[in-house]
Amino acid sequence: MNVVPSFISVAVNIPALDLLTYRIPESLAVPPRGARVLVTVGARQLTGCVVATEVAAPADVEVREIDAVLDVEPFLPATVLDLALWTAEYYVASPGSAVAAALPPLVTMHSQRRVTITERGRAHVQESTGQRGAGLAVLRALASGHSFSV
Repeated sequence: MNVVPSFISVAVNIPALDLLTYRIPESLAVPPRGARVLVTVGARQLTGCVVATEVAAPADVEVREIDAVLDVEPFLPATVLDLALWTAEYYVASPGSAVAAALPPLVTMHSQRRVTITERGRAHVQESTGQRGAGLAVLRALASGHSFSV
């Protein structure tokens, strides 16, 4: 009987950041080594590459779940992944930066926060007729249909 690993090691393209450990939710299949996964890092959602599948959970740390598995088959062959990790170690670079350099352009996803206006904001704009200010200018722009990235 195969034991399904519940933790994986993921490389994300953030300079000076080491490999990260994520838990695999029961609803998702275990991604193979070299597959791309969607993970949350801080408040951002990024594409990462699975570096190891049989990883022990770190002690005294709450481990986040991966958000999605993007590849059923390895996207990066094991030899390319091994070369990228060796390169990161040799040149004292982050594993995620080295793995990202091995990926073709435009195959990673990055989230972007956008702001929109709420009903409360719309009400504030209507109540503030004739008033000025940077905050009101932004609310008025949002009320007229514009959206902004944070």
